[in-house]
Amino acid sequence: QLSNFTVKEDALSSLVDIFETRCLSMPEYVHNPAGNPQNTLLNFTIRFDQKGYRVFDKQRLLELFRQAGEVERIVFELISGDAIQTNRTLGSYIDLRLDNGENVICFLTVSSDDEDWVNGSFSAIREALQKYKNRNALIRNSWVQLLIQVFGLFAGFLVSLWGASQIAPHLSIENAFLISFLLVLLL
Repeated sequence: QLSNFTVKEDALSSLVDIFETRCLSMPEYVHNPAGNPQNTLLNFTIRFDQKGYRVFDKQRLLELFRQAGEVERIVFELISGDAIQTNRTLGSYIDLRLDNGENVICFLTVSSDDEDWVNGSFSAIREALQKYKNRNALIRNSWVQLLIQVFGLFAGFLVSLWGASQIAPHLSIENAFLISFLLVLLL
Protein backbone atom coordinates (compact mmCIF):
# COMPACT_ATOMS: atom_id res chain seq x y z
CA GLN A 1 0.00 0.00 0.00
CA LEU A 2 1.38 3.37 -1.03
CA SER A 3 0.49 6.88 0.03
CA ASN A 4 1.69 10.46 0.28
CA PHE A 5 3.72 11.02 -2.84
CA THR A 6 3.45 13.28 -5.86
CA VAL A 7 4.06 11.94 -9.36
CA LYS A 8 5.21 14.43 -11.96
CA GLU A 9 6.71 13.91 -15.39
CA ASP A 10 10.22 13.12 -14.13
CA ALA A 11 8.82 10.57 -11.67
CA LEU A 12 6.78 8.98 -14.41
CA SER A 13 9.81 8.75 -16.69
CA SER A 14 11.90 7.23 -13.90
CA LEU A 15 9.25 4.62 -13.10
CA VAL A 16 8.92 3.61 -16.76
CA ASP A 17 12.71 3.17 -16.96
CA ILE A 18 12.64 0.94 -13.89
CA PHE A 19 9.85 -1.18 -15.36
CA GLU A 20 11.75 -1.54 -18.64
CA THR A 21 14.87 -2.64 -16.72
CA ARG A 22 12.88 -5.10 -14.61
CA CYS A 23 11.36 -6.49 -17.83
CA LEU A 24 14.82 -7.38 -19.15
CA SER A 25 15.68 -9.20 -15.91
CA MET A 26 12.33 -10.97 -15.65
CA PRO A 27 12.81 -14.74 -15.21
CA GLU A 28 10.62 -15.57 -18.20
CA TYR A 29 12.65 -13.21 -20.38
CA VAL A 30 16.08 -14.34 -19.12
CA HIS A 31 15.32 -18.07 -19.33
CA ASN A 32 13.97 -17.77 -22.85
CA PRO A 33 16.82 -18.89 -25.17
CA ALA A 34 15.81 -16.50 -27.92
CA GLY A 35 15.26 -13.62 -25.47
CA ASN A 36 11.79 -13.39 -26.90
CA PRO A 37 10.15 -10.20 -25.70
CA GLN A 38 6.83 -11.65 -26.82
CA ASN A 39 6.78 -13.63 -23.58
CA THR A 40 6.53 -10.41 -21.54
CA LEU A 41 4.11 -7.51 -21.81
CA LEU A 42 4.72 -4.01 -20.48
CA ASN A 43 1.82 -1.60 -20.67
CA PHE A 44 0.61 1.57 -19.00
CA THR A 45 -2.91 2.77 -18.43
CA ILE A 46 -3.57 6.44 -17.83
CA ARG A 47 -6.98 7.83 -17.00
CA PHE A 48 -7.68 11.55 -17.13
CA ASP A 49 -10.56 13.86 -17.98
CA GLN A 50 -13.03 10.93 -17.80
CA LYS A 51 -11.14 8.97 -20.49
CA GLY A 52 -8.70 6.07 -20.22
CA TYR A 53 -5.86 5.10 -22.52
CA ARG A 54 -3.66 1.99 -22.61
CA VAL A 55 -0.24 2.62 -24.12
CA PHE A 56 2.84 0.51 -24.62
CA ASP A 57 5.69 3.02 -24.82
CA LYS A 58 7.16 5.74 -22.65
CA GLN A 59 6.84 8.61 -25.15
CA ARG A 60 3.10 8.10 -25.66
CA LEU A 61 2.54 7.88 -21.89
CA LEU A 62 4.44 11.13 -21.29
CA GLU A 63 2.58 12.80 -24.16
CA LEU A 64 -0.80 11.86 -22.65
CA PHE A 65 0.40 12.92 -19.19
CA ARG A 66 1.34 16.38 -20.51
CA GLN A 67 -2.03 16.92 -22.18
CA ALA A 68 -4.04 15.74 -19.15
CA GLY A 69 -6.10 18.26 -17.22
CA GLU A 70 -6.24 16.15 -14.07
CA VAL A 71 -4.81 12.65 -13.97
CA GLU A 72 -7.13 10.31 -12.10
CA ARG A 73 -5.13 7.07 -12.33
CA ILE A 74 -1.94 5.61 -13.76
CA VAL A 75 -1.37 1.85 -13.85
CA PHE A 76 1.99 0.27 -14.70
CA GLU A 77 1.78 -3.41 -15.57
CA LEU A 78 4.60 -5.77 -16.42
CA ILE A 79 3.35 -9.30 -16.87
CA SER A 80 4.69 -12.53 -18.33
CA GLY A 81 2.83 -14.71 -20.80
CA ASP A 82 2.62 -17.45 -18.17
CA ALA A 83 0.95 -15.07 -15.71
CA ILE A 84 -1.57 -14.01 -18.35
CA GLN A 85 -2.41 -17.61 -19.26
CA THR A 86 -2.82 -18.72 -15.64
CA ASN A 87 -4.63 -15.60 -14.42
CA ARG A 88 -1.57 -14.63 -12.33
CA THR A 89 -1.37 -17.98 -10.54
CA LEU A 90 1.99 -18.80 -12.13
CA GLY A 91 4.54 -16.56 -13.79
CA SER A 92 5.93 -13.17 -12.91
CA TYR A 93 4.27 -9.78 -12.81
CA ILE A 94 4.51 -6.30 -11.35
CA ASP A 95 1.45 -4.17 -10.88
CA LEU A 96 1.75 -0.54 -9.72
CA ARG A 97 -1.52 1.36 -9.35
CA LEU A 98 -1.39 5.05 -8.58
CA ASP A 99 -4.72 6.74 -7.98
CA ASN A 100 -5.52 10.38 -7.32
CA GLY A 101 -8.73 9.65 -5.38
CA GLU A 102 -8.99 10.37 -1.66
CA ASN A 103 -10.39 7.02 -0.59
CA VAL A 104 -8.75 4.84 -3.21
CA ILE A 105 -5.69 2.89 -2.16
CA CYS A 106 -2.53 2.98 -4.29
CA PHE A 107 -0.52 -0.21 -4.22
CA LEU A 108 2.42 -2.13 -5.58
CA THR A 109 2.25 -5.88 -6.20
CA VAL A 110 5.19 -8.00 -7.30
CA SER A 111 4.99 -11.77 -7.73
CA SER A 112 7.23 -14.46 -9.16
CA ASP A 113 8.79 -17.82 -8.39
CA ASP A 114 12.19 -16.06 -8.43
CA GLU A 115 12.59 -14.47 -4.98
CA ASP A 116 15.58 -12.34 -6.01
CA TRP A 117 13.64 -10.80 -8.89
CA VAL A 118 10.68 -10.05 -6.60
CA ASN A 119 12.84 -8.41 -3.94
CA GLY A 120 14.88 -6.47 -6.50
CA SER A 121 11.80 -5.24 -8.34
CA PHE A 122 9.95 -4.26 -5.20
CA SER A 123 12.96 -2.44 -3.77
CA ALA A 124 13.75 -0.59 -7.00
CA ILE A 125 10.22 0.73 -7.41
CA ARG A 126 9.79 1.56 -3.75
CA GLU A 127 13.10 3.47 -3.66
CA ALA A 128 12.09 5.41 -6.76
CA LEU A 129 8.77 6.37 -5.18
CA GLN A 130 10.49 7.45 -1.93
CA LYS A 131 12.14 10.27 -3.86
CA TYR A 132 8.71 11.74 -4.60
CA LYS A 133 7.25 11.66 -1.09
CA ASN A 134 5.27 14.74 -0.13
CA ARG A 135 4.35 16.16 3.27
CA ASN A 136 0.69 15.12 3.20
CA ALA A 137 1.41 12.54 5.90
CA LEU A 138 1.71 15.43 8.37
CA ILE A 139 -1.97 16.25 7.83
CA ARG A 140 -3.44 12.92 6.70
CA ASN A 141 -2.96 10.77 9.76
CA SER A 142 -5.05 9.49 12.64
CA TRP A 143 -3.63 11.95 15.20
CA VAL A 144 -4.71 14.98 13.17
CA GLN A 145 -8.16 13.46 12.72
CA LEU A 146 -8.38 12.90 16.48
CA LEU A 147 -7.30 16.50 17.19
CA ILE A 148 -9.89 17.84 14.76
CA GLN A 149 -12.62 15.77 16.41
CA VAL A 150 -11.60 16.86 19.92
CA PHE A 151 -11.40 20.50 18.85
CA GLY A 152 -14.82 20.25 17.19
CA LEU A 153 -16.30 18.69 20.30
CA PHE A 154 -14.78 21.38 22.53
CA ALA A 155 -15.94 24.18 20.19
CA GLY A 156 -19.47 22.71 20.10
CA PHE A 157 -19.52 22.57 23.89
CA LEU A 158 -18.40 26.22 24.17
CA VAL A 159 -20.95 27.39 21.59
CA SER A 160 -23.66 25.48 23.47
CA LEU A 161 -22.67 27.13 26.76
CA TRP A 162 -22.70 30.57 25.16
CA GLY A 163 -26.04 29.92 23.43
CA ALA A 164 -27.59 28.60 26.66
CA SER A 165 -26.42 31.69 28.56
CA GLN A 166 -28.09 33.88 25.93
CA ILE A 167 -31.37 31.92 25.74
CA ALA A 168 -31.90 30.85 29.39
CA PRO A 169 -32.76 34.32 30.78
CA HIS A 170 -35.64 34.60 28.31
CA LEU A 171 -37.23 31.28 29.31
CA SER A 172 -39.54 31.01 32.28
CA ILE A 173 -39.31 27.26 32.82
CA GLU A 174 -37.59 25.12 35.36
CA ASN A 175 -33.96 24.18 34.43
CA ALA A 176 -33.99 26.74 31.61
CA PHE A 177 -30.20 26.78 31.30
CA LEU A 178 -29.94 22.97 31.01
CA ILE A 179 -32.76 22.75 28.48
CA SER A 180 -31.39 25.60 26.35
CA PHE A 181 -27.87 24.09 26.59
CA LEU A 182 -29.14 20.71 25.27
CA LEU A 183 -31.20 22.42 22.58
CA VAL A 184 -28.19 24.40 21.28
CA LEU A 185 -25.93 21.31 21.59
CA LEU A 186 -28.36 19.29 19.46
CA LEU A 187 -28.48 22.01 16.84
